[in-house]
Amino acid sequence: MKKYVNLLFALGIIVLSCLLYEMKNKDGLVLMIPLMFTLYSLIVNRKAQLLKNTWPVLPVLIFLVIRGFENNLDWTYLHAWRFWMSLLVITGLLLLGFFIGFFAVKWKTIQRNYLLTILMIVSFALAVLSIKIGLTFQFFAVGFIYLAAPYFAYYYITQKKYVAWIIILPFVLLYAFAILFEDASIQCYPNAFIPIVSAGMYCLIRLLAKPVNWVLLAGYMMFLLYGGFAGMECYFRWIEM
Repeated sequence: MKKYVNLLFALGIIVLSCLLYEMKNKDGLVLMIPLMFTLYSLIVNRKAQLLKNTWPVLPVLIFLVIRGFENNLDWTYLHAWRFWMSLLVITGLLLLGFFIGFFAVKWKTIQRNYLLTILMIVSFALAVLSIKIGLTFQFFAVGFIYLAAPYFAYYYITQKKYVAWIIILPFVLLYAFAILFEDASIQCYPNAFIPIVSAGMYCLIRLLAKPVNWVLLAGYMMFLLYGGFAGMECYFRWIEM
């Protein structure tokens, strides 16, 4: 049974990686594809670490070669050094993602918090993926994801109070890096800080009594909707001025 489950995960990761490449918006692609393979590796290598589980890398690379050839319609494309360099870099990223999961699953801290680690990676992947729709949508998506994920962890994984802050850590670190080194970093400020606000809001809601926390939760969701679909547009116009 486990063999077929792993096969399904492998097929799923191949399809997801190919779909990510097909999206017109390539933002986050360099991060998303290895992240998918990290998640895949954590799942299939949990019981036994097997190098043969790297086989999904090959179908993804074959797909990239075929799509690259179709886009160029020229056999000389296959002899271009840029093509082979790009393919080499992508191969390295895919294998890097796999081996991060391959070695991380042996770490006792990961083993003790396995489901929390999976939730953290899935939340991070969804938050990064939301940028493909746009920075305005990402504000709402990230705020909602990092408000919902701690609730999921509380009811199904662990009831530790600090779990919300652990879940947001990868995304906050990513955007902290983007703010330091990206030219358009000022556009990232709202999306960089909204996970912290969501984690804080989760902790506050957990402390309050039922009638009040429902009102606060509804108010925060309205804030995310307004911020994502109206407030961010105003913010962009302001920074342009």
